[in-house]
Amino acid sequence: MYSPREIMEAFFSAMKAGYVSGENLAVPVNQFPWSKMTEWRGENIRVIDFWQTGRDGVSGFGTTTICSIHAPINPLWMMQYYGKYPEIVYSFLKEALRVEYDKPLDVHVYGSPSLFCGCRGPRVFVKDGLLYINHVDRMSSFSRFSGEEEIFDSVTRRSVGFHKYHGMMMLP
Repeated sequence: MYSPREIMEAFFSAMKAGYVSGENLAVPVNQFPWSKMTEWRGENIRVIDFWQTGRDGVSGFGTTTICSIHAPINPLWMMQYYGKYPEIVYSFLKEALRVEYDKPLDVHVYGSPSLFCGCRGPRVFVKDGLLYINHVDRMSSFSRFSGEEEIFDSVTRRSVGFHKYHGMMMLP
């Protein structure tokens, strides 16, 4: 049996080693055009992060699934997101996500619900003329959460793109 802490630890380890790592570790998924995935394996846990971009190069969605290496068809936790981000903000988005993923695990485990950031970026992040805002729904926790993140041009205050997201623990 897996504890919520073990699953959370696997999520943050996988995210830091995958999408936000700065390395190009994603591999194309041949059955799905314009899609990529990363896979992370711990001692007993596997994390699959899959995302697909629309033909317009802006629309996209993704899903992150955590399962036991011994029972891969039984997910332990999942997160899904969808929205629109132009490629020009990808590196900024990765930086925003990394800020949250680099925090000590105990902040996510023992922090108050008002500190939980929905497994996305911090509540606010500003850099190089861009502003990231993350609205996490009230009472969200790693076990069940939802919200919306958005990136703005900090000069014009115009939205550049957004993602809506949700996730939950799937333990029995």
